[in-house]
Amino acid sequence: MPLRLSNRFLASALTLFLTLLCFGKAQAQVPADVAVQVHATVQNTPPEIIFHWPADPNATGYTVQKKPRGAAGWTTTVGSVFGTDTTFLDNNVTVGEDWEYRIIKNTGTYTGQGYCYTAIERPAQDYFGKLLLVVDTTYATALAPELQRLEADLWGDGWQVIRIDVDRNDSVTAVKQRIQDEWVADPLKVRSVFLLGHVPVPYSGNLNPDGHPDHQGAWPADVYYGEMNGSWTDQTVNNSVAARPQNQNTPGDGKFDQSVIPGDVELEIGRVDFANMPTFTEGEEALLRRYLDKDHAWRMKAFTAVDSAVVDDNFGYFGGEAFASSAWRNFGPLVGSRHVYAGDYLTDLRARDHLWSYGCGGGWYQGASGVGATPDLAADSLRGVFTMLFGSYHGDWDSDDNFMRAALAGKGNILSCAWAGRPNWHFHHMGLGEPIGHAARVSQNNYSTYVSGNGVRGVHIALMGDPGLRMHVCAPPGNLTLTAVNGGNAHELNWTPSPDPVLGYVIYRQDTAGGRFWRIGTVGMNTATYTDSCMVAGDYRYMVRAEELRTSYSGSYHNLSQGVVGSITNTHQYYLQADLTDTQYCAGDSAYVAYGGSDFCSGNVFTVEWSDQNGSFAQPIVLGTVAGTTWGGIWCTVPPNAIPATGYHIRVNTSNPPIIGYANPAPIKVDPVPAAGFTYTQSNLTYQFTSTGLGYFQQAWDFGDGNTSLQIDPMHVYAQGGTYTVQMIGTGYCGSDTVEETLALVGVGL
Repeated sequence: MPLRLSNRFLASALTLFLTLLCFGKAQAQVPADVAVQVHATVQNTPPEIIFHWPADPNATGYTVQKKPRGAAGWTTTVGSVFGTDTTFLDNNVTVGEDWEYRIIKNTGTYTGQGYCYTAIERPAQDYFGKLLLVVDTTYATALAPELQRLEADLWGDGWQVIRIDVDRNDSVTAVKQRIQDEWVADPLKVRSVFLLGHVPVPYSGNLNPDGHPDHQGAWPADVYYGEMNGSWTDQTVNNSVAARPQNQNTPGDGKFDQSVIPGDVELEIGRVDFANMPTFTEGEEALLRRYLDKDHAWRMKAFTAVDSAVVDDNFGYFGGEAFASSAWRNFGPLVGSRHVYAGDYLTDLRARDHLWSYGCGGGWYQGASGVGATPDLAADSLRGVFTMLFGSYHGDWDSDDNFMRAALAGKGNILSCAWAGRPNWHFHHMGLGEPIGHAARVSQNNYSTYVSGNGVRGVHIALMGDPGLRMHVCAPPGNLTLTAVNGGNAHELNWTPSPDPVLGYVIYRQDTAGGRFWRIGTVGMNTATYTDSCMVAGDYRYMVRAEELRTSYSGSYHNLSQGVVGSITNTHQYYLQADLTDTQYCAGDSAYVAYGGSDFCSGNVFTVEWSDQNGSFAQPIVLGTVAGTTWGGIWCTVPPNAIPATGYHIRVNTSNPPIIGYANPAPIKVDPVPAAGFTYTQSNLTYQFTSTGLGYFQQAWDFGDGNTSLQIDPMHVYAQGGTYTVQMIGTGYCGSDTVEETLALVGVGL
């Protein structure tokens, strides 16, 4: 590979010949020297993490730093050891907490770095967030069963899937807008984008990260779809020297100007695209189907790979760029430093399983010297899973018969590929269960947190493969069945156990159609049944996942299998009727509310609610609560400020399950407190009294002359003039009230 000429990426590499000529024996000569191949072992009691790495005879010392995951800087140095040491123990740790560590090797002439994301029994991740599945519609109908299965697999691994269908002739800005709309609507949860098929390819920049003058211009830039806030322009770059027309970039041609990502990448992007791969005679549709089949097989643990990695390095130290250090640095915490070795890419991947692999050499669009070429990948069944390739030209992955895409299209098991060398990639988070898309975003956003190299933050950094893939697979349970039991108010789940040695099973229920699955319970390793009680009528989806305690070369964590999903429709209706012993009350009265109907569930609370005077429960008043599961009653108080009216109702609701009960049938009357009053008219000694008060149904009159009456509006004739005190007592449902008035009569008796 020649020097890079782009003014965006400083060209610092010399040819291998000049490197060997100019550097002395004390200078590192192999890429492994500038890496620390660290892996971790952990224990719970007492909590401690021990880091291990191979000896380097040139090392003078090692410095160990750590930081919380996601933090930008290494702010805490936890210790240092001598150059002859090959371990470091950190006992200032807590079970369940996760940290990132950096081990820096010093030699006096060169430095090396290694990283490990580690924890002791990191808790399981039930939910990764929302994944946008962007599908090129060209083969969407033909691949409908496989796409449906893929969506189910993604749901089953803790993703909430949103499908976006696009035409391969759509503009990249239109595709970006649809992705951005989803992100803006839920920026805290939208996390990943899986581009499947020949989704329109963004091109951007004036760069040649492989250093070739005829390859300078716009490169494919899927990162455009994952960067939400930066400015992408098409105004300034004017370069038509590139040999491949797609790389030529002129103002207004739909290709962007930016060579460096204009802002931090928010979304994890991965692409599976087999357009324009003529060496593969199967055709694009068949290649997509084959990839989806092996993607599913990996997730279901239909095939496995041993913890092993092969490195085929045909560049060597290359003036200090040491491209293969991306392999030596990453593979330690992923498969263990003892299981990483130098070999031949094709020979070793043909012969045996490897979880990881790396190959680099002088390249062209369809291959890399000493590694292989697209025809090799089309013919062979390589037994790797995750790979990195590096060499000239084929990092421009949208080219015909591209070497990187060919790795995924092949008959073997390879599921992902990254162009790792300019810059370095960082996959170490996968050792503790993170998806590979996280590694892509970390590598794209990296500037100085991790070793970067030339090409840092370049728009060309891209992941080929499903971004939701994880490295460690626990075999899932199977054959989930759901049955309504207990009269229909419970669902019984049964499944066949996972064949793996698991801790137990986690049960989830989906909250709403299209919503996430929420953990509702767990059972032990010897149990393959679960009952979800207190269910109301509706449609339900459940998921069961096996849980294992995975001990990896990065630490230990609770790892979940793919979920097995099942559905059930519940028609069970709960019934709860409230009633009162009476229908007429006064404000502030005590009232016994009886209720009965279905049996409810443990922990249930009955709540009595009071309507307004029109019988509406829009703003109910809570009269009382009582815990219980079956019929009963509760003494309540009629609201003291209840307006006198006829039309009130009460109802009783439950909490487990949440049911709104039926209101009492007959309207409730709240009587007023009596307020006595009267008026009168006079003709000589004859008085006509009229009751004017409220809230009473009986009047008792005393005319002050020894005469009384129980009439409502009595007439009374006084015998003679004088002064009389007239009293009226109004008696109603809510008590009585007395009113008096003194009359001075002037007149002659009859």
